[in-house]
Amino acid sequence: ILFQTAGVDADADRATIGFGGVDDFADPVGRSDIARVDAQACRARVRRPAVADATPRRIPMTQAVLIGTTQPDIRAERFLLRPLRVSDEGPIQHYSSDRRVACGTRAIPHPLPPGAAAQYVARAMSPDRHEDVWAIDASESGLGELLGVVSLTRIEPEQSELGFWIGSGFWNTGLATEAVQALVNANPHGSRTLFAEAFQDNPGSAKVLTNAGF
Repeated sequence: ILFQTAGVDADADRATIGFGGVDDFADPVGRSDIARVDAQACRARVRRPAVADATPRRIPMTQAVLIGTTQPDIRAERFLLRPLRVSDEGPIQHYSSDRRVACGTRAIPHPLPPGAAAQYVARAMSPDRHEDVWAIDASESGLGELLGVVSLTRIEPEQSELGFWIGSGFWNTGLATEAVQALVNANPHGSRTLFAEAFQDNPGSAKVLTNAGF
């Protein structure tokens, strides 16, 4: 099921994103069972979302949308969204090795190959990256330095793909919704349109997106 932020570029038809981001991990399986939107099929799949007041703030195009530019820290109520760092490899390895987390994405293979987490962090820190990844850092509240990640992948100068995953121990806490909403509100790529995707058998992730205005 493909999701799109409301009120902007409602006729755009490009939308492919796994919850960890397109290029996060190797994807040998391919997950060809992703549900695709047919705008003519039924009202549940109409491209123009029902929520009309959730358009991300329009931010003028600046160097922030260029490849490899510095990512901003984004403050949410219960945590900080910050760029990844080398010390995040351990928590990412731990959480993404969980089959329940991997099965909710099309980007994380299970079992996780050796070195995949380190390669993921290295790509996220690369100066020529196309995807910006933020750690959900709740260390100030004692929950941990990385509970999951949210990401934006540039499609075009004014279109980005949003992805996310969160450790299973933090499901049903509202943390994922808060992280996605914070990223949408900040709109660091200055996008007119954001896309995201959920599997049909993952209503929790679909709810996160609709709660955030998709």
